Amino acid sequence: MNLNLLEENIKNIKNPLLTLYIIFNSNIIDYNKSIFLKLFIKYHIHLMLIYNFYLFQELLINDPTTYNLIIDIYNIINKQYNILSNLYKFKKIYPNKLFWMKNINDQINHLNILLHKFMTLFDGSKGLLFFHHKLKGLEKLTVGNSYHIEEMMSRLREVYLLFKHSFFTENNILLLSSHDFLNLKFDNMIKYTEYIFNKIHSTLSKYILFFKLYEINRQQLINLISINDIEINIDDVNSDIETDDLIFILK
Repeated sequence: MNLNLLEENIKNIKNPLLTLYIIFNSNIIDYNKSIFLKLFIKYHIHLMLIYNFYLFQELLINDPTTYNLIIDIYNIINKQYNILSNLYKFKKIYPNKLFWMKNINDQINHLNILLHKFMTLFDGSKGLLFFHHKLKGLEKLTVGNSYHIEEMMSRLREVYLLFKHSFFTENNILLLSSHDFLNLKFDNMIKYTEYIFNKIHSTLSKYILFFKLYEINRQQLINLISINDIEINIDDVNSDIETDDLIFILK
């Protein structure tokens, strides 16, 4: 099977949807139809977003490999759609131009570094005894000393500068002004500091997970339509004939 020639023809096809219909409606064996579909999706996947390929089910009633491939591709596309809504939201609240110019693996690394910086503000680099945990023993005090209060305010201010206003508002994270914070009882200052840590840690971790899932699904799609590991039997005369038929249809 001359895959290079077949791929080149599929890439430059003039009427891709019509050609796909002709291929699916032909007597070409299921296996070769699936090969054609994989190459087709590589260059024309946008058509699966515009048209419903499930409608090919009747044509592919005797071609389960090809039709199951359509199902698997749509499953991945649906997963990506669900994840993309969250990534678009993150783009709105994190308008870092350099970040969005990176590839997805570098973006994940960037977010992990951001998470580390955030945790460092709460002494997370020194172990699991975070800053607010150290203050827990002082919760019974109605009035804290100026050092502890200033430390809380300083760290909360750094967190705000690190993530910006929209990150808080879009993720429904309660913001307090310096004036409102200073009017809290000391134990409530500690509780608010802990609240900010927990909310941002869980929110940022969630976004990191979305980026990772998006990349996992992307790799699954690449693997699904990959034909690099397929062994073609050059002695299979029928396969060669059908490949010629495929190329002829494409011209």
